[in-house]
Amino acid sequence: MDHKKSRIFSTTFIDKIKKPTNLYRVKDLKTSGLYIAVKPSGIISWLYRYSYINKLGKKKSTYYTFGEYPGTQLGDARAICENEYRPLAIKGVNLKEHFTNEKIGPNEERFEVIYNKWYKSKSGIFPNDFNMESEYIKGYDGWSYNYALWIKGVMRDYVLPIIGHMNVKDITTNSILNILETFEDGKIVKLNNGKSKKVNLLATRDKCKGWLHKIMNYAMKRVSGIPYNVVSIIDLSDMKQNRTKKHNATVYKAIDIREVLQRIDEFNKTTTHGSWQLSIATTIAPLTLLRSNELAGLAWSEIDFNWGFITIPKERMKGHRKDDHIIPITSQLKHCLQEAKKCAKRDGVTSDYVFPKVREFGVVTKPISKKSLGPRLKYSGIDPAKLVPHGWRSMGSTRLNYGISPEGSTDPKKQTKLYNWDAVEQSLSHVLTNESREAYLRPDTLEYRREMMQEYCDYLDLLRGSPICNLSFNVI
Repeated sequence: MDHKKSRIFSTTFIDKIKKPTNLYRVKDLKTSGLYIAVKPSGIISWLYRYSYINKLGKKKSTYYTFGEYPGTQLGDARAICENEYRPLAIKGVNLKEHFTNEKIGPNEERFEVIYNKWYKSKSGIFPNDFNMESEYIKGYDGWSYNYALWIKGVMRDYVLPIIGHMNVKDITTNSILNILETFEDGKIVKLNNGKSKKVNLLATRDKCKGWLHKIMNYAMKRVSGIPYNVVSIIDLSDMKQNRTKKHNATVYKAIDIREVLQRIDEFNKTTTHGSWQLSIATTIAPLTLLRSNELAGLAWSEIDFNWGFITIPKERMKGHRKDDHIIPITSQLKHCLQEAKKCAKRDGVTSDYVFPKVREFGVVTKPISKKSLGPRLKYSGIDPAKLVPHGWRSMGSTRLNYGISPEGSTDPKKQTKLYNWDAVEQSLSHVLTNESREAYLRPDTLEYRREMMQEYCDYLDLLRGSPICNLSFNVI
């Protein structure tokens, strides 16, 4: 904490304050107890320094934050300190406790009540009404159980203890910054081996800011007297720690794709580690361009061999899709699905899922976990820094947009076969902002995508040097 020397405040002085490297305070020589706090984000808050008698009978000095500049002007801040805070401070009243009790306000305007209503409007259920997945019904906004549980946990642990009791009218930008700053130190978690590990929470912080922005927007529509969304002016790039966004590791050069595919095939032939479920799922991943959760939870009811397409319900898709996602069944994909049926029959497994949970027999009611696909690649000898499961999608997008070689050549100059960008985006189930995406749900354009994916799968076969249709997973 840096401290600047005291001076008489003026509007001109405050307006010329620049964003500092560290938080610092300045004392006003004209008004007793009045300070400003200047944060690295550029937020200028009004503080009143006072003393009170704590529960142990000892005198303690602290600051009370009561507004931000320019929302609260200099003249108003001085008047509040002189007429409202100073008389209470002379009596030894703890201003924080005094005004916290007053700010609870009408019950329906408390932040916790507003948050609960917002949560139900999105998920269809109040956050405290479920504790297990069986009690949760996927809500109106398409939240999955895990996503709903994540929001519930973050709000419970980081947000509600700070502003849950407050009237939404009294929440300031400073209140929100106090919440976001609690994420910057990370979190210590205990691992199964007894060791501890520090977890970075900056990504969670960024998400939390988005949730708070939506909650305050929700509140503004229902509670009068909120002039603006206090979260909207917060710039995360100005905070002490910034999150470095990393792209999912992938391979896109033909020669690297060949190496990865051959390693997977060789590992599947010789391994005693894992299961046929993971072997087939890993082989199918580059053929479908599905996300890990969509692939792991693939159900037989979603597959139509007669029509030649897989239909992933929109409820299982990421984001706010209006339509189901349709995937062409190529000859390679059909072979792998048939192999999955053979392996399940051999093991005496009956399941609604293509990849039933590993090491379970009889009627299996759960699919494999999406988290099992990453370790499987690692066991195959593929460095996670080179390729992760989501990287198959980036690989397919790059090759289809920038070209493949119908002859299976690894020469960059021979990667000349290109495809329609909209068709590629539709194959990746990306929600486009223009209306051209709608055209790719028609039967004629589905045929174009069928041809595109078949040629892409043939290209991967040529790179690996051995067609997938020659592979047998029934021995695993």
